[in-house]
Amino acid sequence: MKIKQTMNKLLYYFAICCTTVIATGALVSVAAFCYLNTQNKFSLIDSLTYETNEKSKVIESLEAQVGVLQEELDYTKSYLLSIPVKVTAYNPTKEQCDADPFITASLTRVEDGIIALSRDLEQTLHLKFGDLVTLKTPEGGTLGTFRFQDRMNKRWQRRVDIFMWEKSEAVKFGIKTAHMYIQRVSSETKKKADSDMPQV
Repeated sequence: MKIKQTMNKLLYYFAICCTTVIATGALVSVAAFCYLNTQNKFSLIDSLTYETNEKSKVIESLEAQVGVLQEELDYTKSYLLSIPVKVTAYNPTKEQCDADPFITASLTRVEDGIIALSRDLEQTLHLKFGDLVTLKTPEGGTLGTFRFQDRMNKRWQRRVDIFMWEKSEAVKFGIKTAHMYIQRVSSETKKKADSDMPQV
């Protein structure tokens, strides 16, 4: 009888041990699964973060390219008017300018690359000091792109005066016929100019 009870106890403890081992194995398996799953999630997050960063770089690059293309488009559209003009040159002398020939009508100092415009051009086209003007010859050559910084005497019309340091340069330049291309003028200005000044 005692042997039977002992055997039953042994079987009971053995069952408990087996159950404990199985439960422990299950817990270990679950823990391992959770760990691996967490690692996979971290790897997935890292991968998605990397892809997002790469896509952001691509988007930034595309935005920069679009910006450049937009600037080129705006620059192309900026040439709205072509006005036939006479072009001469002037020097910083009191005879040609005023008491202070080194200061322009825009109150800036004279320098290479500036021009004076006749007042009819300035007023009709609503030009402001600092606006850029391109001069091209009828043959297709280019005299250059200049910044409007000075104003001519009232007696001149449809005239552009290029600043030059030396009188000999201005004399050599003489008088030329050119087309004046105006950048960045409004559609209202273009409409008014179309009626006041013929398109080339």
